[in-house]
Formats: sequence, structure tokens, C-alpha cells
Amino acid sequence: MEADSPPTTLMLHGVPGSRTVPELRAMFAGLGFGADCIDFMKLPQHPQPRGQKRLNKGYCSLSFTSIDRAEGFATAIQHHPLGRDAEVPRVLVAGASTV
Repeated sequence: MEADSPPTTLMLHGVPGSRTVPELRAMFAGLGFGADCIDFMKLPQHPQPRGQKRLNKGYCSLSFTSIDRAEGFATAIQHHPLGRDAEVPRVLVAGASTV
């Protein structure tokens, strides 16, 4: 990938803490971004004592199979409720920083 090319790895911010990878994958598939579009997804979790439900940290990283799919996802997911009752302005997506 050239330095000035759009990223295929995105950071999604504003994920509700109770959401899981399978729940997010189902939501993304409903938007047209299934397993054939997303190469990798990481949803960091807060450590919890044994027996308590683990909560995520409110963001996830996603690697897409193409720039077009990454851009399409960024447009489709902006302000998506991600399982909340209504659209929210806190759900944002941005290209991951390059090293």
C-alpha cells in the first residue's frame, strides 16, 4: 500500500461495552459487510473477575479486504446505533495510523 493510499484498517469507536464479536459481525453482515469483506477484527476486553461478564473497551479494529470495502463500511457505519435504540453521534470510524 502506498503512503497516500486510503487505509484498509479502520478503528471503530463508540462500541457499546456489552457488545461481542459475534454480535458485531452479525450487525456488519446486515449492512453488507460479511466475512468476505473483513479479514480481521479485534475487540479488546476489560479484564473481569471470574464469573462476571467481560466488557469491551468501546472500540474495535477492523481490516478489510479492499480499500473500496473499507470506505463503504466507513460510510455505512457512521452514527450507527450498534444495537442501541437510536442513532448516536458517538459512533465514529477512522483510518488506523500507519507506522
